[in-house]
Amino acid sequence: MKPKQELKVVAQIIQELALFLMYHGYNNYDISFDSNDLDQTFIVSLPDMNKALIDQMQKQIDQPREESIEAYYFELLGDLDSREDLELLGIFIDSMTVVETNEKVEITLTRKK
Repeated sequence: MKPKQELKVVAQIIQELALFLMYHGYNNYDISFDSNDLDQTFIVSLPDMNKALIDQMQKQIDQPREESIEAYYFELLGDLDSREDLELLGIFIDSMTVVETNEKVEITLTRKK
């Protein structure tokens, strides 16, 4: 992908995550982003999260990344009426991990460069 298009993909991923959380009633969350030579990391921190919603996220995002068709799917991001799912994000994400503590839930999404 071209550098400008890659930046747009990153911004769209952040937007999709925020819309998903707001759609499910979350008003207090943080989304951070970090990029290095190897990968891009998106970290979502919430005070708590319903286990069923975590399972839903994992199921929808846990699919093989399709780098060869990312450009086509990028056009679909943001245009869907349904904000309750993240299935298209799975095309752009390589892995997802969830760490739950007493204080918060932290969801890490990694996208390899």
